[in-house]
Amino acid sequence: MDLTVRLDGTLLKRREEEWAHWLAHPQDNPLVPDADGHLSAHPERLNLQNELCIYSALEPEFAEGLPYSGIIVTRRRCESVFDLTPAEVAATHTLLGQVRPIWRRPCSRMATP
Repeated sequence: MDLTVRLDGTLLKRREEEWAHWLAHPQDNPLVPDADGHLSAHPERLNLQNELCIYSALEPEFAEGLPYSGIIVTRRRCESVFDLTPAEVAATHTLLGQVRPIWRRPCSRMATP
């Protein structure tokens, strides 16, 4: 595979514009869980929650080639992972521990196609 990455700042500018758009329209972002903790486009996908965090499985089009990808977000709005409290970090780790065995189950209904 040949991969060329331009380090001229064009990608960063596009990402900053994308982030600004999603910050202004979070209800439309397919990677932000709704009030029930489900990703907006596919509520049937794997979803686990605890009191501080929500895990939702990603659709393949958002997984960028990584099978079984998902997203964990805090219930409290945080701008970055550096804003997580120690309890939120622990809750995130707990969800990861719960998700892993589910994806390893044969014929799991939650497995990505």
